[in-house]
Amino acid sequence: MLEEQAHPKPGREAESLKFYRQLEEYDSYLDELQQFYPEISFNELWQGERMEQIIRIFDIHPDKHGKYRNTQFKSYYQKRGWFSSDKAKDVHMYEGIWYDNHNCYMVGSSQLSRPV
Repeated sequence: MLEEQAHPKPGREAESLKFYRQLEEYDSYLDELQQFYPEISFNELWQGERMEQIIRIFDIHPDKHGKYRNTQFKSYYQKRGWFSSDKAKDVHMYEGIWYDNHNCYMVGSSQLSRPV
């Protein structure tokens, strides 16, 4: 189905292929952004020209008040478990190796770790 000559069936197949192509374009766009923004927050990503590019890539439409909401876009990340829900009351802490933009490394819980 990913071949250029493929003709997906209308419905789920066509929607899946469309979304796959959007993800490819978004991934390419993130690669471009990384050259200028090695670290970027979700909120920074959803501003100005960056937001406009994301809206174009994912074909996001304004709501009934003419405003663009990041709800659909954010849900893509939430489905992967990268952000908690806006309604979540708890914040999940992860363990691992952490580092900041000064290359100070920490190991373990982000609350209990000490720089290495």
